[in-house]
Amino acid sequence: REAQRADAQATRAQRTADFVTGLLREQDPLERTSGNARTARDLVDEGVLRARSDLADEPAVRVAMLTVLGEALYNLGDMPAARALLDETRAGVAGDSVDAARIDGILARIAMRQGRDGEAGPLFDAAIARLGAGSLDDRVAAARLESWRGGLLLRQGKENEGVMAMRAAHASLQALLKPDSIAMLDVDTALMMRLSETRRDAEATTLARVLIARIERIAGIDSARLVDPLNQLALIEARTGNYVEAQALFARAIALMQRRLGPRHSALAALYSR
Repeated sequence: REAQRADAQATRAQRTADFVTGLLREQDPLERTSGNARTARDLVDEGVLRARSDLADEPAVRVAMLTVLGEALYNLGDMPAARALLDETRAGVAGDSVDAARIDGILARIAMRQGRDGEAGPLFDAAIARLGAGSLDDRVAAARLESWRGGLLLRQGKENEGVMAMRAAHASLQALLKPDSIAMLDVDTALMMRLSETRRDAEATTLARVLIARIERIAGIDSARLVDPLNQLALIEARTGNYVEAQALFARAIALMQRRLGPRHSALAALYSR
């Protein structure tokens, strides 16, 4: 049974990769029929339409693809569109399935971003419980959601409980991921942000500076992943009266955000308010 499940997951992963490859190939100037390159949002919208039509006879692949595209909408900052697509996709899968847990994990993050904390908590709990008993990739996803749940607890005023959850998630992921993987960089960033938000400034500063150096080495000096550690380090410097350094850090974060994520990304408003 395990071998059959692994074969099915591999087949679905390959079909999903083929679908994405076909979609992106049309962005190649030598392949596309129109002269204008499409935006990331254009590609996502096209992907949703094609997943619904081209994958009608492959429900497992369609669910996997629509879940990926729903998360892409979340990453692009369109919470209502992401939620609508994922709610629609979630309605078509079994409630206790891994597919449902993966969707619930993204819906929990959307609910948290929209301030619907009462909905986010149960979604996090259900997704973490189901994914934590799954494959390596699922356990990694569960630990990352546990980190998000820690952030939710912090926002609810449960500081010690939230930091403990964040540290537990971080320890789990250190055991599951390579230290210089992109996923581990994201996990370290999440922990650093929570430490800064709870005024654990000395620890947060050390982690932020290490993160900036690691991201520059692994992902490049223009990586959008630099925005969060730059922003949090700037906040700490401002809190301690180092306004010149704080201003320089904020300016670099804003320039990266504008260049890599576009001038209308929802996170820009927060940076400008600093």
